[in-house]
Amino acid sequence: MSSDHKIAVDVAKTLIPALSIEARIFTDQSTAEFKELLIRWSDVDIQVPSAIFQPSCEEDISQIVNGAAKHNIPFIAKAGGHNLFHLRSISIDISAQIATIQAGVLTKPVNEAVTKAGFMIHSANAANVGHIGFLLGGGSSALMGMHGLAIDALISARVVTATGRVVTASTTENEDLFWALKGAGQYFGIVTEATVKIFPQTTEIISWACIFAPPQIKRVATAVKELVDGGDQKSLVVAMIAIPPGPPGQTKPVIIVSITHFGSEAEAGMTMKPLLAVNPIAEMKRQTAFSNLTDAADRIDKKGGFKLIVTCGLKGFDPEKFEKCLDAWTGLLNGHPEAASTFFMWPSAPDEESFKAALQSSEDFVALCQADQEESDKAAFPSHSRMTSVEQRYRGEGRRQKLGGIKKTWDPEGRFTKEFL
Repeated sequence: MSSDHKIAVDVAKTLIPALSIEARIFTDQSTAEFKELLIRWSDVDIQVPSAIFQPSCEEDISQIVNGAAKHNIPFIAKAGGHNLFHLRSISIDISAQIATIQAGVLTKPVNEAVTKAGFMIHSANAANVGHIGFLLGGGSSALMGMHGLAIDALISARVVTATGRVVTASTTENEDLFWALKGAGQYFGIVTEATVKIFPQTTEIISWACIFAPPQIKRVATAVKELVDGGDQKSLVVAMIAIPPGPPGQTKPVIIVSITHFGSEAEAGMTMKPLLAVNPIAEMKRQTAFSNLTDAADRIDKKGGFKLIVTCGLKGFDPEKFEKCLDAWTGLLNGHPEAASTFFMWPSAPDEESFKAALQSSEDFVALCQADQEESDKAAFPSHSRMTSVEQRYRGEGRRQKLGGIKKTWDPEGRFTKEFL
């Protein structure tokens, strides 16, 4: 046992009397319970903490942060597993059209709660993503075209700061912190509760997917460009190249293009017209409830294994580059068939060696997509990767300088990482 580990365990145990009766602490790394709590969505760069806390209230979090800060012990918060699991309250004010959501709430319960009340909300595309984490990174969702990013709907947040103090951040209180929370919140504190706008559901929701064979790639790419350039703000368009669901051992990819349309089936049909003209080899169409919007992602929403999201921001859809994506995917599987769970841009594999190949292939394809961009135009969505440069995740020197100034005010010691210091 290292001295740092022993100190961290000892400090964690001294905090027990200050916590609520319901709070729990785990320090024995050999137990099944500790190992279960440690499981992540991805095994990439997984690290084992000296202690795992399960606070049951905001005051517990304050005590833990304060204790860790006093002894200079690093810490991190996680919404969906350990840490904030017990903070799962969802409160909906129908007349005000707002929802107040605690830090341990996952996507699926949020969607179910707002659906029951007759509303929709910005939420992640997978059931087991922590809602607050999704929100603080910007929050891209199916509602983007109609209502912007999730962070645009943030009204206020309760935050445990680097010293353990609890503050409210909004447009009228601690405005600088509120500004920083909207896209970079994970670097400034632990948000224990957020109040956000919700939106009445007044239309049907149509999920429609078309599957194409590889020889159709050129026509599919042209059709996708027509969809994207059409600017239908009520539809989310997703295009991917992947192995279709089925028995293990398949190596032939398909091209999948789907839309989630907030409107009638007839309207969705008009949006899908360019794709249907290509004659898909299969199609699936159904009306869905908002509460079930993440169901299609359940297959890839499992914990464990090596996987990451690798994306980049583009000003337009380039059909030729999408065609080259198929070549990149085929080349990857020729050399590393174990990486068959990869789909662009989602490198995935059961072992580290195959994952590294999948990741390199994805990064090479991103470089191809960005090849004609000026350095200042290159962009990456903050929620998708923390490995991309800070210049791409938070564009503009003025924006980064402002974040740095706020960081020095609220977290000068870098308790929530050294980003922006």
